[in-house]
Amino acid sequence: MRNFDRQSPLTAFEALQSQPNSLLIDCRTRAEWVYVGVPVLPDSPQKTAFIEWVDTTGQPNPNFLSTVSQITNTDTPLYLICRSGVRSAAACQLLAASGFTKLINIENGFEGDVDPSGHRANINGWKYCNLPWAQS
Repeated sequence: MRNFDRQSPLTAFEALQSQPNSLLIDCRTRAEWVYVGVPVLPDSPQKTAFIEWVDTTGQPNPNFLSTVSQITNTDTPLYLICRSGVRSAAACQLLAASGFTKLINIENGFEGDVDPSGHRANINGWKYCNLPWAQS
C-alpha cells in the first residue's frame, strides 16, 4: 500500500522552490553523491539532506528513520530522491508507516531509467530534465 504521492522531477523541483518549509532528501549512497552528482536547489531557502537508505554494500541504514526524525517534523513536506525512484519509494513507505504525512517520491529519480545502450540520464530523471545539479 502506497501512502505517499509521486511527482516528476520538474514538478518536484518547482514545488521545492515554492514551499519554504519543504525538504529534499537524497537517499542514495555516499558514492553516488560523489561520483554521479547531487541535485541542487538554487536561490532557495530549502536545504537538501543526504541520508543513505542503504550503504554501498546494499545493507539498510539502521539510522535512516532516526536521522530524518532529528532534522524535520512529521508534517514537513518531504521530497525523496534516489537513482531511479525505487529506494526513495521504499523510504517513503517507512516514513509513512512512522507517522510522516507529506511524502513525495520523485519519479525516475536522479538518473532515471536505463536506455537501450545501458546508460542512465538519457530517458528520464532529474539530470535528463536539465534540472540543476553539481558534481562533488
